[in-house]
Amino acid sequence: MYAQSVFPDSSNKKWSVELTCWNALKFGGYVQVGESEHTGDKLYLTHDLGMNNLIYPAIKISRRINNSSSFFTFSAGRFFFSGHHIINKNIFYNGALIKGADGVSINQTNFYRIKLSFEKSFRSSDGFYPDLITGLVYDALNFYANGTILPGYGQEQHEDFVTQSLPYPFVGARLRKSLSLKSSLALETSGTYIPRFKSFFNEGGPMSLHYATVDCGLHYWLQQKKFQLGAAFLWRLIKIYEYSAEDDPNDFFIHASGIQLSLKYDFLKLKMK
Repeated sequence: MYAQSVFPDSSNKKWSVELTCWNALKFGGYVQVGESEHTGDKLYLTHDLGMNNLIYPAIKISRRINNSSSFFTFSAGRFFFSGHHIINKNIFYNGALIKGADGVSINQTNFYRIKLSFEKSFRSSDGFYPDLITGLVYDALNFYANGTILPGYGQEQHEDFVTQSLPYPFVGARLRKSLSLKSSLALETSGTYIPRFKSFFNEGGPMSLHYATVDCGLHYWLQQKKFQLGAAFLWRLIKIYEYSAEDDPNDFFIHASGIQLSLKYDFLKLKMK
């Protein structure tokens, strides 16, 4: 017998689509990009680069596996950065010397996340419904530090972390609890930690990689016919590190917390035998 959903009749749904938007209220971190003999300056996202906004809209599509309590889920989204700041010194970024007094902007930064996961739900007799989650996460970051480039050095103002990015495994868990027939709470956490390793990439020499990510959230759901309305508080951490003789090093780290709003729709019922 498969696990029952928190909400009545939702176990009869085969497909669901969820739209989410996460707005970070508090964030911090840094970026450092070197090139050949020019070690990049460690630039703090808020203090040095004036980061003032971080938004992550995403779409999530889930499919129940036959009549079971298991799901395949695909999600994709983009982190939108904004920030501009005047720095009281010139900075090295990706081999370029940028004039800090003219200001540096991170508004063109591109950061996409794709996740493919498998979820298994379990029945509980005490009103709590546990889920186990595992899958792959792929982060594609192209970080821009745009400003006035001074002569005599490199010309690139962005670093493409995507070229050496890989899909990494993650694991997680969710615990759901009904508050009423139409409302529930869910506590969810997932993440991965990949220690530094020598990859098959080559950038002026063998490329070493290190990656870590954590997502923790407390979700509230309200059932309204075929729709579910959600609100959550989410905390995230992301670490992307690359090192080689040419990239010495490329290092990105961010931690952020904020509010997420969700709209979920179950649009096809299974034919129950």
